[in-house]
Amino acid sequence: MGTRWSAVSDAECWWEPDPVVTEQVLQGRRRIADLSTEDTNWVVAELSARRRTVAEIARALGCTPRHVKRVRARPVVRVMRAFAEERSRAVGCERRAVDAESMARRVVAERDALARGRFSSGSTPVIPPHYP
Repeated sequence: MGTRWSAVSDAECWWEPDPVVTEQVLQGRRRIADLSTEDTNWVVAELSARRRTVAEIARALGCTPRHVKRVRARPVVRVMRAFAEERSRAVGCERRAVDAESMARRVVAERDALARGRFSSGSTPVIPPHYP
């Protein structure tokens, strides 16, 4: 088995989503003519994952709704959209976990203060007064 040679290097084949390209498009600083095919795919996928309509995406990109539909139909865009949706869910879960940990620390601190009889009367407890 021989080695497969390619005229294109691995660096030229690698692409990652630009973390700010979608926001730049929404702010009107980038249009479809400014984007690579991959970035266009990503913007359409991410905006679709954010529940934007075809007309809204077309307006933001400065293209026709028909073009957005063609981009949305690409298999790679469907995969990108699923990734964007899962990433959004993960960020939401992380945010809720941080909030829950913060609340748990407050509850434990207030419980300990109550147990020691040092709860300050000026603050509002998280634990209801009827809590055992």
